[in-house]
Amino acid sequence: MTKQLQEVVLPDSGATVRIKFVGPLLLNDIMKASEKETRKALAKPEVPMVEVAYEKGPRLEANPNNPAYLSAVQEWENAKGIIFAEKLFHYGADVELSPEALEQVKALRADMGADAELPANDKALYITRILIQTNADFTTLQNAILGRAQPTEVEVAKATEAFPAALQGA
Repeated sequence: MTKQLQEVVLPDSGATVRIKFVGPLLLNDIMKASEKETRKALAKPEVPMVEVAYEKGPRLEANPNNPAYLSAVQEWENAKGIIFAEKLFHYGADVELSPEALEQVKALRADMGADAELPANDKALYITRILIQTNADFTTLQNAILGRAQPTEVEVAKATEAFPAALQGA
């Protein structure tokens, strides 16, 4: 049994994207695949060490508050999130690449050059770099896909209302 596609309009680009149902097991697979790709492609920043003077002599200790380290961790988290989003959008968005869309993808790859870190998958590239134009577009699409995979507060409230009230004296 397949669930119907739902449409979402991205607020800033105005693009309409059909959303597929991503079940919890597929969502788990997407998370595992993105974690695997993250470990393969991105080294997690190492906590810098700092020498601290003690009575018995100096000792090296981790310094997780180092500004350069905090910045590197933020960049790593952002890159990790992009890898997840690219996979989520690939599986959760029903987007067909028209000849015009493929031309846009080809032009973007040519413009960005070989050094750009663009998704290898044309569909993911089209969705993340062409359809999505702002953070609001990104968040709207991500929430629409995840909202179909996980219960939202609205759905929980509806389900709660469907249950009969507690029996008195029970």
